[in-house]
Amino acid sequence: APFVPQDTRFSDTIRFAVNFGIRSWATENSLGTNIIQFKDNFPLMIRTVAHETFHRLQLRICPIDSELVKNRALQFEDLVRRNFSQPADRKLYRALSYVMLEGTATFIGGVPPEWEVNTKVAEGLSLLENIVIALYRERDFEHYEQLINNGLKSNGPFYALGYRMSKRIVAAKGSQEIGRLLQQGSLAFFLEYARLAEKNTGSRGELSDKIVSHIQRLKTERDK
Repeated sequence: APFVPQDTRFSDTIRFAVNFGIRSWATENSLGTNIIQFKDNFPLMIRTVAHETFHRLQLRICPIDSELVKNRALQFEDLVRRNFSQPADRKLYRALSYVMLEGTATFIGGVPPEWEVNTKVAEGLSLLENIVIALYRERDFEHYEQLINNGLKSNGPFYALGYRMSKRIVAAKGSQEIGRLLQQGSLAFFLEYARLAEKNTGSRGELSDKIVSHIQRLKTERDK
């Protein structure tokens, strides 16, 4: 609740199942989690449920491209889609949105004590740089898919990068800033992080000028 706008109203159903095949899942009407996957690791269960519940809340407050969602229920994947004119721009937006969505949910849910955040953040930044190269220099969309999968699999580097960004944004502007930026989308999330980092340190929080310039360009196109 502290991380969303005060006027937000949200309720959901969580189903605890025994011995289902995966740790957690979502349907149109509820969230499910498999207690046998946690055994007696209750901190992990709480982190997982909080993380997945926050994803459900993101469906309520994050922007969507209405042209891509017609006459059907909203799905999580719709939050990473934006109908830019160029395929490379659509794919970059997808990667940026995953960083924001998974990172903020990881920040709210919490991270395990053994998580090597700094190492994973560095890997996430490197993946973003390589994604920009694959999309705009090499035009290699297959390589892009490999890179984005590396960022997401097994609570990977994109989770850590978005977590670090969320943590620094909250430290600078308070917890409700997360909800405000989620309402504006991933471009605003990245640009606000870069702005705060530049204000405090003179650099853009480890984001390269190349990445920031692409994000600014996408925001300009989206706002037309």
